[in-house]
Amino acid sequence: MKLFNHFFLILLFGLQIGFGNAQQSSDSLTIFSLLESMPDDALSITITSNFQKLISNKHKEEYQPATIMFRQPDGDSLLFDVKVKTRGNSRKEICFYPPLKIKFKKSSLNAQGLLPTNKYKLVTQCKSGSVYERYALKEYLTYKVMEEVYPYYFKVRMLKITFRDIRNNGKVRENQRLGFIIESEEEMARRYNARMIDRSKSGFHHLEREMALHMALSQYLIGNTDWAMPNLHNMKVLKVPEYQKLVPVPYDFDYSGLVDTDYAVVHESLSIKNVKDRLYIGPSCEEKEVNDLIGIFQEVKTKVIDSIQSFETLEKNERKKMSSYLEDFFEDLENEKRMRRILKY
Repeated sequence: MKLFNHFFLILLFGLQIGFGNAQQSSDSLTIFSLLESMPDDALSITITSNFQKLISNKHKEEYQPATIMFRQPDGDSLLFDVKVKTRGNSRKEICFYPPLKIKFKKSSLNAQGLLPTNKYKLVTQCKSGSVYERYALKEYLTYKVMEEVYPYYFKVRMLKITFRDIRNNGKVRENQRLGFIIESEEEMARRYNARMIDRSKSGFHHLEREMALHMALSQYLIGNTDWAMPNLHNMKVLKVPEYQKLVPVPYDFDYSGLVDTDYAVVHESLSIKNVKDRLYIGPSCEEKEVNDLIGIFQEVKTKVIDSIQSFETLEKNERKKMSSYLEDFFEDLENEKRMRRILKY
C-alpha cells in the first residue's frame, strides 16, 4: 500500500496537466474519481478471486473475497482487498459473466486518504466473443450519450479487465474482457449536492414534471423501454436544491435499441416487437412542453453524434450504425407535428 504515495503524486501531476476535468484534493478523491482521472492507456485492472465459484453460485448474490490491482502509468501497482458478488436479475439468467458489485473496505480507503465510498457496480461483456465485447462498448457509449442529453446521470469509466480465476483445485486461469465501472449512488448524489431518496417510498407523482419529461424523451432517443414511471423501474431519485419535487436518474441500458443486444426483448404489454422500434412511454406533453423539449434536444445533437464518432475503441461500422439510429431521432425533431404525435400531445 506504500505504493499509493508514489501513485498519488503521479495522479496529482496528471490532474494538473489535464487528465481530469477539474482539480481535486486528496480528501475529495474516491476510487471512481481516481480511475476517472487516469489516462486511458493506464486504465487496466486485475481482479483476482475464485470466479468459478462465483459463477456457479451467481444466483445467490453472496459476497466472496477478492483483490483488485490498478496498474499505474509508471508500471507500479496499487492493490486492494475487496469483496465481490454478482448482481442484475435478468443478466444473471442470460449472461455467463454477470455484472458484479465490488465492495472496498472503508478502513483501507481512509488509510489512503480516499473518501469511504466503497460500493461500485462493474459491467463487463456478458459472454466471450467479439459480439459481446461490442455490446459492452455500446452500453458504455449509451451512458455517455445520456450525459449529453440529460442533466442528471451516472458517470462511467471504461476499463481493461483481467479476471484472474483461482479455482478450488489450485489452478489459475486468466481472461481479459472490456467493461466499465459505474459511479456510486453516493458520489453521484454528492455531485448534485443532493440526497438519494428511497425509491420504495416514491412514485411518479413525486417527480418534477420538467425532469420527468426530459428523461422520458432521453429514453426515447436511445430506444429504451426497459424502465417505468409508475414504479420508478431502472431509475434512482434525488432531492436536489433546484427543484421542489424529486429528479429521476436513469440507468441500465442494455435493452435499448441503441445497444441492440441479441438477448433484449420488448415487454409483452407494449405495442412494439423489436427494441430498435422506438416507443415513447413517458407522460403526455402539452404544446409548450413539446416545443421546449424539441429545442433542448436540437441544441445537443452535435455533441451526441460526436460522442459516438470519436470513440475509436468501437469499430467504425458499429459507430456508423449507432449514429444513424440517433440521426433518425433528430430527423423526427424537425417535424413538429410528428413530435406532437409521438409525445401524445
